Amino acid sequence: LDRHPSPTHNTAMHTKNNLKHSLALAAIGGLSLAGSAQAALLAVDFQHTTTGFAGETQSGFQAFTNDGSGSASETRTFGVYDVTISGHEFTLIEGFFNRTDLDNGGSLTTADLYEDFVFDNDPGGSESMSLSISGTGISPDTAYRMTLYSFDPLASMGTHTVSFNGASGTTGSAANIVWDGAVNPTTDGQYATTGTFTSDGTGVLTIDLDDSWTGATESSGIRLNAFELDVIPEPSAAALLGLGGLGLILRRRRK
Repeated sequence: LDRHPSPTHNTAMHTKNNLKHSLALAAIGGLSLAGSAQAALLAVDFQHTTTGFAGETQSGFQAFTNDGSGSASETRTFGVYDVTISGHEFTLIEGFFNRTDLDNGGSLTTADLYEDFVFDNDPGGSESMSLSISGTGISPDTAYRMTLYSFDPLASMGTHTVSFNGASGTTGSAANIVWDGAVNPTTDGQYATTGTFTSDGTGVLTIDLDDSWTGATESSGIRLNAFELDVIPEPSAAALLGLGGLGLILRRRRK
C-alpha cells in the first residue's frame, strides 16, 4: 500500500498554505495602512518676525507671527480654523521670541520649530496662557488629538514643567512637558506631548497652559513653540479588511 501523498494532495495542500499566507499578508497590510501617519488637520508654528529676532517656520507648519500690538490676545485665521492665543500681553519682544538657531541632526528634524515660541511672562507673577481653536473646521462636542510643543533653548531658564488642560467647556488633558533650556532636543518629540481634547457645544477647543519651574534665573513664563491638531483615528476599510482576513484564517484553522 502506497502511503505517500499523491501529487494532487500535495498541490491542494500547497494551494491552501498559499491562501493562508496571502490572507495573513493582507491582514497585516490592512492593519499597517490603518495605523500609518497622516498629515495633521492643522499645524501651527509660533514665530517672531521682528528684525533681529526673526525665526524660521518649521516645514509642514503654518506661521503664527506677532503683530506687535502688545494686546493680551491675538488671533490668526488658517483656512477653516481661527487660532487665538491669550495671556498677559504679547509685545514685540515679550510675547514672541526666537532665541537661537538650532541645528537638525540625527533624529532631530524640527529644529526650526523649537527655536522660537510664544510666551507669557506676567511681571506680577500670575503667568497663564490659553490656546483656542474655533471656526467651521471644529465640530461641536467632538474629540480631537492635540500635539503641543514647549521648550526654550536658553540654559539659564532652569527646569520647567508645563501642564495642558481643557477649559471653558473643553474637556481633556495631555501629559506634562518637562524641559531644561540647557538640554537641547535631539529628537522631534523630546519636548512634545499628545492628548485628547473634546470641543465644547459651540465648536471651540480651549486649552489652558500652566507652568512651574525650579532654578530659573531669567524668567518663568510659559512657552509654546507649536501645536498640531488632528482627528481621532477610526477603524478604516483597510483595518476592517485586515481583521476580516485574520478571522477567516482562524476559522479555517479550526476546521
